[in-house]
Amino acid sequence: MPEKEIKANIPQLKGAFKAHGRISEGGEKISHQLLRFYANECGLKALFLNQNKLQDTGAFEGKFGRKYGYGHDLVRWVNELKIPEFAMKKYSDHEQDPVRQVHEKLRYGVESKNHDEFLKGLYTLLKKYLK
Repeated sequence: MPEKEIKANIPQLKGAFKAHGRISEGGEKISHQLLRFYANECGLKALFLNQNKLQDTGAFEGKFGRKYGYGHDLVRWVNELKIPEFAMKKYSDHEQDPVRQVHEKLRYGVESKNHDEFLKGLYTLLKKYLK
């Protein structure tokens, strides 16, 4: 039996953004950074749903042609949202991109340099957008 797709709406995503973010502010360990990553992902998806007047994440398939939109790719979400205060640097060498696959690195305890400044800056900005 196939798993039922999980669909989150704006209030649920905002709640996850706040809950994960609040805990992530409590430290600098990899677990705090991972929660900061997921807080940002939830915040970006809430903002996207709101800006595009979509009900829940189930609408991503119709908008993007795939269930999860851009998934964990924070850079693509930021670029899609065209957040003026957070212009994204384009990386020609993906290995130098500080957020490429960072969620996997953090989830498995692999150090990832230069990503936390990005995550903190995005988190601070999203708090303003998602009051």
